[in-house]
Amino acid sequence: MFVAKDHPIYKTLGEVNPKAIVFPEFNQAYMGLGINKAKTVAVYDWNLVIAIMVNQHDMKPSDAKEFVYLNVITQTQSEDAPIFLQQTPIDEIEHILYF
Repeated sequence: MFVAKDHPIYKTLGEVNPKAIVFPEFNQAYMGLGINKAKTVAVYDWNLVIAIMVNQHDMKPSDAKEFVYLNVITQTQSEDAPIFLQQTPIDEIEHILYF
């Protein structure tokens, strides 16, 4: 586990919240900044994080999801912890809005 001030890719985040927890192994999934309770934190794309785990560690998607949840998300329960965003597909949004 690292903090934002230690990595150049998280420069803006480090200026706002130097204690924000970041995961350099998920740099490709880094989306930007978000608010977690009262702090600005890193936001990662959940689907890309899982894809990274599948590709780099030869895991099945279900195993990667379980691993990330148990070994990343549940281990970083603080106000400085990142947000993992799973975007809703547009067809699901359209269904909610128009039906």
